[in-house]
Amino acid sequence: TLTMGEKTAEITVNQAAPKVISYEDYIGTWTVSSSALEGGNYTIVIAQKVAGESYTVAGWGKSVVATDAKYAFTMKYIPDQHAVAIYTEQELGTYTDSDGIVYPVHLTGLIPSTGGKFSYVTTANPETSACMAGILNGDKVEWVGQEVSLSGGTKATYLGFCYFIENAEGGYLNFNVDWPFAQNPVMTKVSSNSASINAAVNGSEVAQSAVEAVAE
Repeated sequence: TLTMGEKTAEITVNQAAPKVISYEDYIGTWTVSSSALEGGNYTIVIAQKVAGESYTVAGWGKSVVATDAKYAFTMKYIPDQHAVAIYTEQELGTYTDSDGIVYPVHLTGLIPSTGGKFSYVTTANPETSACMAGILNGDKVEWVGQEVSLSGGTKATYLGFCYFIENAEGGYLNFNVDWPFAQNPVMTKVSSNSASINAAVNGSEVAQSAVEAVAE
């Protein structure tokens, strides 16, 4: 049983022999797959950030931001459950486009909205708001969306997350090449090598993101 906040998921772990999943088991090169991805899977690199506590993750997407290790986001290790979690609203520096305009870069969780669209969520305490959690099962991690309480008393479950850049008006923009995003993603381990990912420079165009949903 994997529990993060109010969200509990039953995950059956099948292993040939009893083995305690360790922090080091998540380090390496992985592929990210999702039925929602139209442009093919992602290749990501997970490396040590703080030993036993956290990792850097590079390559989650295909844009110039997602594929640049400078914008790697943080994944946390949950030692008592041998699981990992990704927290929403990570601030990852700035991106300068070809016109010299500087944008703050964010990694933000997404929930379903009306009409088949999606909304990004802002919360009062992002450092305690996990949007996705998972545990290693063989060579795979199936990410489970966490529940979030929205203003107005409703609840929603995260489907995934995406890189956004913020314009001068405070609106969030996503790179076209990173959309659709990886909903309910599955990671499959390729190797334990955590060498730097090679950046593929693309995705300079941006489009207005989904409508904001404000969480409590």
